Parts: sequence; C-alpha cells; structure tokens
Amino acid sequence: MKYKALELLKNLSNQLSLSYEPQDWGIINADSSRFIEFNKYYCDSNLESCEKYQIEELIIASFNEVLLNNMQTYESLSVFFGFLNKAEHKVVLDYWQSLNEDEFPVARIIKIAGKN
Repeated sequence: MKYKALELLKNLSNQLSLSYEPQDWGIINADSSRFIEFNKYYCDSNLESCEKYQIEELIIASFNEVLLNNMQTYESLSVFFGFLNKAEHKVVLDYWQSLNEDEFPVARIIKIAGKN
C-alpha cells in the first residue's frame, strides 16, 4: 500500500475507533452491530477512492456478520441493497461474490442483486 493510502487508513481507523491493520482491515474490523453506522459514514463522508475501497470492504464484511448471526432485518437488507447501488469498486464486489456462500452468505446476496 502506498504511504498516502496507509495514512488515510490510519485516519479512518481513528475516526471510526477501529483497529489499524493494513492487511484485511475491513474483515478484521467487521462488526454486525455497526453495519448501518458504517454505511451512513460511507454515504455522508467525502472520501477518497482508496478510503471508499476500504469502507466498502468493511460494510460487506460487517453485513456478512449480520447474516451469519441471523440478525438481518428489512432495514438492514434495504440498507445493504442501497449500498450495493452506490459501491464504486467492482473488484470488491467481484471478490466477495466469488467466496463460498456457506461461510460468506453475503456472496449470495451480491449475486442476487446482480452486481457481477
């Protein structure tokens, strides 16, 4: 990761009170209880592309936790489908939908949404 991207990731970590970890930041910091908060941050903040990439990973990983914990609601599904329409990094969506659906049920949701 380039120096600027690392600095931006540190700032994101601080702003969201998350652990700073350059490798798999979104997965490590996934939190089902903060999924909607992360999505709101994504929508309301003026983020650079590399920050959006990281937050997209965080949102998807957090929603995967929502699904694994059987915590999905109409609101959380609606928020996630809205997020999918805003997500800018196709590579993030491609990665997540390529994963095993038993371990990563969010893959199926992304496929259903037709985000391939």
